[in-house]
Amino acid sequence: MHRRFLWLLLATTAVGAELAPLTDFSKPTSTLQIVSPCVPGLPWTVAGEHGALFGRQNGKFEAWLWPVKILSNFRIQAELANYAVPIDVNALAAEIKVTPAETVITYSHAAFTIRQHMFAPRGGVSPAPATGTAVFFEIESIRPLDVTFSFTPEMLRMWPAPNFGRPNGEWIAQGDSGVYVLHTDNPQFSAIVAMPHTHSGIMPPYQEHPQTYPLELKLSFDPKRDRGTVFPLVLSMVSGDSPYAQAASISAALRDLYARTQDYYAHFFD
Repeated sequence: MHRRFLWLLLATTAVGAELAPLTDFSKPTSTLQIVSPCVPGLPWTVAGEHGALFGRQNGKFEAWLWPVKILSNFRIQAELANYAVPIDVNALAAEIKVTPAETVITYSHAAFTIRQHMFAPRGGVSPAPATGTAVFFEIESIRPLDVTFSFTPEMLRMWPAPNFGRPNGEWIAQGDSGVYVLHTDNPQFSAIVAMPHTHSGIMPPYQEHPQTYPLELKLSFDPKRDRGTVFPLVLSMVSGDSPYAQAASISAALRDLYARTQDYYAHFFD
């Protein structure tokens, strides 16, 4: 029943769906919480039935959609308008807040604040592996801000399953957004990584001398335009003909998944 409901939800949102920022749906923290200053080297875990995030309190993490490690070394850099100095956002990790439903890391700078919300969807509606883990970013800034999210593609299955070589990222642009498709040597084994209103970063041409670069999602945040919105990081195994439509459907369903996860833990002991 729950699986049927989610497929109906995704099918409905897929019609005309656009990969766009979402109105901020984060809720006030529950009364059950642990709040602490970030200690960069200490670990945290956000795990669920269909996926997990493992990271350090500087905010860097790796993402799994069971049983596949999708990416690692996810990190953030920023540059303020009229202040052409790259800022290591992970070095600004100030506070970690853990509740039953989500973990939030806050990065604090004199000119901007970024909150990294992370949760594993619960409530009986998350099929494997489309929405196994969820991350979204809440940004406040006094100036326009260019934010670069970078990561290392992995596409590694748990031992003892065989793997299919080092993945490569194909950027599929659509409008002012796009998606990365992480390809492997197996055409049936690929994944999607996407975020609204981002464009690709380093994409070396085919004839370039072989080097390894991180994949990048580049976001131009305008506080006048984007205030009050959040930017979800979409992670999924490819399961259809249109990666963009699939990413847009998952992004559009995130609000409902977040609400159901909050409700699941609010009534956990009922």
